[in-house]
This record gives sequence, structure tokens and C-alpha cells, in this order.
Amino acid sequence: MQTESIAVWSQTICKLNDLLLKNGFIRSKADQCLYSKYENNMLMYVLVYVDDLIIVHEDDKAIAALGTVISKQFEMRDLGEISYYLGIQTEREAGGSFKVQRPQSSLISLD
Repeated sequence: MQTESIAVWSQTICKLNDLLLKNGFIRSKADQCLYSKYENNMLMYVLVYVDDLIIVHEDDKAIAALGTVISKQFEMRDLGEISYYLGIQTEREAGGSFKVQRPQSSLISLD
């Protein structure tokens, strides 16, 4: 059963990779989960992590358009603005840039 799940997941990732490449994205050599596309003097990034996608672009309409393309091939749901992901807190500032910070944590030993 685990082997089947891995095979299905591999096919899904290959299908997503093909979809992004056909839509003008370039896969990063430094991080195989990061795709970028330069169009209309703006960059769009797609970060793939397991079954999540983070899409970053200045124009919300461009993000929605890519979501429409992806939804034709995959079952998906838009979770909206990112605020917390993999232990990292993000906040979109007024100019569109992001403030990113890791929560402070401490290790406490109770005797």
C-alpha cells in the first residue's frame, strides 16, 4: 500500500511539474520545489511542499489565474493569504512585501 501511495504521489508531482513548465515557469536548480516565472515585468513564484503550494506575485489576479489553471488538473482549494506556514509567521505589509519571522521558543526542563 505504501508503494502505491509513493507511486501516485510521484505521478502527481510529475504532472504538476509539467503543468508549471508548460505555463512558462522555470524550476530552480538550487531548490527543486521552487518555480519562477517572469512576465509583464513581474516575477511569480510557486513553492511546492508535499501537497501545498505557496504562490507569490504582486498581482492577485495573476495568482487567481494560475489557480484556475491548476484547478483544471487537480482538486484544490484556496486557503487564502498565508499567515503561518511550517513554523514561520508571515505578514503582508501595505506595500505588498512580506515580513517573515520565526516564533521565539525556549526549552525548559522541569525537574
